[in-house]
Amino acid sequence: MKTIILLFIFGIILLGSCTKQSNNISEIKILDKEFNIIKIINQTDIINEIKIIWMTKKEIELEKKPDFIYKIDIVSNNKSTRWLYVYNDN
Repeated sequence: MKTIILLFIFGIILLGSCTKQSNNISEIKILDKEFNIIKIINQTDIINEIKIIWMTKKEIELEKKPDFIYKIDIVSNNKSTRWLYVYNDN
């Protein structure tokens, strides 16, 4: 399960940037297309692993608009930022 969560986050970091927010992440919520909560991450050790990945993210340009399957809410400093994610198992 830890690997799946890290894959979610890795996919997000490719879609944009948000460096300031990553320093104080307190919670990460993963939601499906219908906004049902799949997973809530609030364990410090997992969040710290995600921060390491987050700091190495790169912005990419996509050729076509993706069909976002998941929403990921990152909570820091009592504010939430939503990222959209497409899962690709290829």
